[in-house]
Order: sequence, then structure tokens, then C-alpha cells
Amino acid sequence: MGNLSNLNFNADDVPERRYDVIPADWYDAIIEDSDVKTTKSGDGRYINLKFQIVDGPYAGRTIYNALNIEHHNENVVKYAYIDLGSICRCVGILNPKDTSELHNKKLRIKITVQPPKDGYEASNNIKGYKPTEQAAPAPAGVAKPSWKR
Repeated sequence: MGNLSNLNFNADDVPERRYDVIPADWYDAIIEDSDVKTTKSGDGRYINLKFQIVDGPYAGRTIYNALNIEHHNENVVKYAYIDLGSICRCVGILNPKDTSELHNKKLRIKITVQPPKDGYEASNNIKGYKPTEQAAPAPAGVAKPSWKR
């Protein structure tokens, strides 16, 4: 048992957590947390990334993405490296030594909706990454287009 009387907790005083899917679109986000984990089968590893949407009506919502960096299927690894490379370019960290270097840097993620299937409810996936509008400044000597000034 755990005594909660010192908390003065009332469920009516806190917001309800929402589990509905986020509409498919591009969203500004950060990587809030990450970890390298071993696969359930024990014969591979993946980077588990926790993204948090930072703007708009879905600000504060989280979505996870796993990048299989060691796997028996080399195509799975190939696409994980492509995604990791995209993320790194978006946040300006080209040679990370630890996943924590990617944390709290803004990028845009393309969220898709996986329809209900085999008894599972609809869910969200991440299917693309791109830098935010205010990402890296233009190199010296390169003028911004007139529509960006």
C-alpha cells in the first residue's frame, strides 16, 4: 500500500491524458528523451526517441519512434541510419557521440495515421523530418530570398 494523504490529490484538479491520434501533418517538435535499447529478441538494438510537439493545439503531446540500428535485416538498419541522418542534419548535430546531444533542439516531424488493424486502435507514426523555418542561418555571403527577409 502507498499512503497518498500527504499529496492532497484530487483527480478533478488535473487534466485528463488524451490518447486520441494526432491528425496527419507536419509538426514542430523536440526530442525530449532517448535511449538505446536491446530488441525483445535480444539480437539487435534500437534507438528509442521520445518526441514532444512544441507548438499549436497538440503542444505537449508525445510520440515515439524506434530506429533499429542493429538488426538481422540490413534494409531495416539502412532506413534507420537514413532517418538518424535526417534528424542530425535537422538539428545541426552531424556527428553525435550520445543521443542526448539531439535533445531539446527543434525540428519538424511528419506525423501519419496508421488506421486500425488486427484489433489495434489507430495510431501515429513519424514518416519524415525536416528543419524548422528558423533552423540554420544562411552561410555568410548568401543573401536570403526576398520573400524570407
